[in-house]
Amino acid sequence: MLSLSLGYSSESYELQMLQNLDHGIQLADLPPCITLDEVAELCQLCSKVKVETSLQQYILELVRTTRQDEEITLGVSPRGTVAL
Repeated sequence: MLSLSLGYSSESYELQMLQNLDHGIQLADLPPCITLDEVAELCQLCSKVKVETSLQQYILELVRTTRQDEEITLGVSPRGTVAL
């Protein structure tokens, strides 16, 4: 689970995006924004992050509450618990 905010594009870039829709930009034409080595390094760094038991218990309390709330049709799944 990952959320990034890159802000809004410039007006000229946004216009270019719209124009590219008409011309059918190809995926192969896009330059990479990160290398495979950087991805591997980020994965390694992420594996070093430790979550305290108290935070794990809080997460579990949150997701289990979604399963019991009458106003929520479908509560968080076990996979959603892990993602959170």
